[in-house]
Amino acid sequence: MPGMHRVLHDDFGYDAADFDLVKVADRLPSKLLIVHDAGDPEVPVGDAERLASARPDARLLVTERLGHLRILFGRPVLEAVAKLIGS
Repeated sequence: MPGMHRVLHDDFGYDAADFDLVKVADRLPSKLLIVHDAGDPEVPVGDAERLASARPDARLLVTERLGHLRILFGRPVLEAVAKLIGS
């Protein structure tokens, strides 16, 4: 992560804090589904919980054992996305 932060700052002029979704939560889509795995080794689940707190109208789906990437193809996630699109 420190290397990525350096590239964002040095090459593009961004600070990592510029990507804090909680700060822009009010500008996110009205139908907001936040999906996060409890055991994600890359991003702590607390980040998703903070975002959900900033947008009480959002739905937070916390999965288990899907990690950081497999979550994209997890059945509970696909079902939640289909339900969101269909509503």
